[in-house]
Amino acid sequence: MNKRLRVGILGAAHINKVAILDAAAGAPGFVPTAIASRSLDKAQAYAAEHGIAHAFGDYHAAIASHDVDAIYIPLPNSQHVEWSIAALEAGKPVLCEKPLAMNADEARTLRDTVDRTGGVFVEAFHYRYHTFIRRIKQLIDAGAIGDLKSLSIIGHVPGARMKADNIRRNAALGGGVTMDLGVYAIDAMRYLVGETPRVVSAKAELSLPEIDGAMHAELAFPNGVTADFHVSHISPHPETESAISIVGSEGAIHATRPYLPHNSGELRLQTAKMELLEHADAMTTYMFQARAFIEHAARERIVETDVHSGIINMEIIDAVYRAAGLRPRGV
Repeated sequence: MNKRLRVGILGAAHINKVAILDAAAGAPGFVPTAIASRSLDKAQAYAAEHGIAHAFGDYHAAIASHDVDAIYIPLPNSQHVEWSIAALEAGKPVLCEKPLAMNADEARTLRDTVDRTGGVFVEAFHYRYHTFIRRIKQLIDAGAIGDLKSLSIIGHVPGARMKADNIRRNAALGGGVTMDLGVYAIDAMRYLVGETPRVVSAKAELSLPEIDGAMHAELAFPNGVTADFHVSHISPHPETESAISIVGSEGAIHATRPYLPHNSGELRLQTAKMELLEHADAMTTYMFQARAFIEHAARERIVETDVHSGIINMEIIDAVYRAAGLRPRGV
């Protein structure tokens, strides 16, 4: 891979380190070249600490810079559409953290800009670019467990790890566990089944007014497959936990750490005739994503986690919130 993509980062977010800075080590040509913050002093300090060439005290300046080829957006959910549009209008490919918008209507506004500008927009579902989730889908599609019947997904993050001022606790910024972890479950279900589900029911446990600390939802697919997910920011468990359980007519698959498989993810397949245990590739999901983004920016690869897929995810998230008796974010 001889291509070079100079990436400007909007905001000194915690996720930058694993998603961009560390990922660059596994993606030749992927170059974190600029950091922008609303405080120039903060941007300069961040650039010095991480060896980034350029620092800006204004997001627009970073987007306009001739030293920046593409933009990464790790800002709060409430700012994703605004700054994605600004970058697309400037002709810069965008890698935006999930979820891409506060709600489906916002996502459609973003789609209109993508369609009008012809720009490259990628929603940062990093796990989708790893070989682990692709292997699970390969087994399902090959009929390894017979006809697909049901999926169940869990995603728990210990509440003790989240500070009081965390943006995930702020509804105005797009907080809530469904926006943070539920979107992964919804995206994974759609990818593995290959269809779009309807929401059957949803029940939330509030951790703050308007903030879903936990959410359980049941969904149904047109082909008869049923699914459910349970996600939580208030889990009493001391460790982060995530898993996908898939049942077919002739067997089952259980996968641990599906979104961060490089952290000791395992895939177990069991049927009456065989048992299979596979360990995930140790290369990080973010490295796979960075490699793919270089190709996306060069228009050499079809974007899988695009704005159109993002709209469907947001339509389902909006429906989950309504089924749980809550308002979608930003409404």
